[in-house]
Amino acid sequence: MKTSLRYNIALCMVWVQLALLPVVIGMEMILDNHQLWRWNLDLWVWMFGFALGLFIKPIAGNIEAPQILKYWIHFDFVASWILALPFFLIFLSCFPSIYDKNDNYILYKDSGPFDCVPTAYIGLKDGPFISPIKTNIYPFFGTAETYLTINKEMGYFAVTTDKENGSVWVHPLDSIKYARFAPEIGLLIDNLFQYNPLTGQMTSGSFTLPSPFATVSYRQGCTIHYDCRNPNVDVLIDYYNADDTRTPAKDCVQIRYHGPDHQYLNFSLPKDSVPWMSPAEVRRFIINLNRRTEK
Repeated sequence: MKTSLRYNIALCMVWVQLALLPVVIGMEMILDNHQLWRWNLDLWVWMFGFALGLFIKPIAGNIEAPQILKYWIHFDFVASWILALPFFLIFLSCFPSIYDKNDNYILYKDSGPFDCVPTAYIGLKDGPFISPIKTNIYPFFGTAETYLTINKEMGYFAVTTDKENGSVWVHPLDSIKYARFAPEIGLLIDNLFQYNPLTGQMTSGSFTLPSPFATVSYRQGCTIHYDCRNPNVDVLIDYYNADDTRTPAKDCVQIRYHGPDHQYLNFSLPKDSVPWMSPAEVRRFIINLNRRTEK
């Protein structure tokens, strides 16, 4: 009978699954760049839709129904099985990984498995969404021992990982407060760098110096990048890894300097004269470099 309970259940499952398709598409389309649904709502909608497709045929069985409904139930069942495997193997890996939470802030990574540079974000709970703040963290190789520190009074956040991976980031949440507490934040940065000087090949990190608002970034224990917008100064200090084949001079440090008024310098210095530097030492090195280039 077309009015049997199994028929009504199967028909209801078909209509619910069809209704979920525009819902899940709309849920993905309304997200801004790197914005997320809290509690992985879109993931659960996807999984519920697949579950309907996988269970609709066993529930329907050999019910008496219009031929088009039988064709649709069969097609839906086969398509769901075909798409379920790549969905759970590939698509699920693109869903965000949450590493730590602090108050209303969340540290998460939503880059896919094929991204060359994995990037993490600090997100703020915003109703049913998690909205990223401006600063992103890259390259980010998070571990189980990844910690997010939020200090609203001093206006900064810090991300640290276990010492073996050795990654540290310190950046402002509130620029005004960050500048007001410049001495305290400078001391915090020095202490974190002393504990973990970011010299390993799998390490990375960056710090925003409160005065001026310049960023000092460390990559793989061999490069230091200084970026300041006022004045406009960009400096890359390359120490080279021991197995690096780009230069025969392993005892040299390469300096690439982009200064104000479109100045550009590219030169080498003896490695003994440019040791691995903390953010405060990098700042003093840049000040001396600026003075020399102005002469």
